[in-house]
Amino acid sequence: GWTWIGYPSTATMTVTEALANLTPTQGDVIKSKNKTAVYRNGAWMSSFTITPGTGLMYKSSASGNVTLTYPSGAKGEAAVEEADNLHWTPNASAYPSNMTVIAVVELDGAELVTETTEGYELAAFADGECRGSFRLMPVEGRCMAILTIAGDEAAGLRFALYDAATGEEWHDATQSLDYETDAVVGDIDAPYVVRFRSAGVDEWENAVNVYPNPVGRGQKVSLGLDAGTTGKVQVEIVNALG
Repeated sequence: GWTWIGYPSTATMTVTEALANLTPTQGDVIKSKNKTAVYRNGAWMSSFTITPGTGLMYKSSASGNVTLTYPSGAKGEAAVEEADNLHWTPNASAYPSNMTVIAVVELDGAELVTETTEGYELAAFADGECRGSFRLMPVEGRCMAILTIAGDEAAGLRFALYDAATGEEWHDATQSLDYETDAVVGDIDAPYVVRFRSAGVDEWENAVNVYPNPVGRGQKVSLGLDAGTTGKVQVEIVNALG
């Protein structure tokens, strides 16, 4: 479903402006080297700025051919894109490809919601290197990240969370995700859930293992507990779609 498209216009435009003559399908995705936008209920979520010479990829579930005609020029709304001012800055130019993760965040078992997420930033790391970062934004009553993660080959991704209000960071998500070029993990209706724990909360950092990875027939889940563990233990298993 992916199609490479060029941007031959000489004007700088937002995704919304550039695709004004297109009738997208619900869930369509457009991405550049470091940004992704998703079409939802008549609007582009996380619409970014497209500059002349940019290469783009478009993913659609529409059947048949679609003709894309760019407007002749900007409508005056699109200025030079503002700096993201992110806590973690990925080097997207170091990699030829990327993947997209549409995610929500749980902290100590509670999903971060609109009233509490201003300034929260979700990032993905591989071998200690930031591959993508996104400041959570409100989407239909929930707070989501539309995370573009750079890469070129299989790698295990770990997530980190940053709170700009307090300067606090969380680096121990309870799960990892494998990088896969051009994959789209999660969607607006069923986002991928990234879970974090504060220090001292359920500290079973490496207690659960799932193998083989990626899983197939005959996958196994093992849980290692200290000999003195008492009481009930609840284990929740989710797939890449949450």
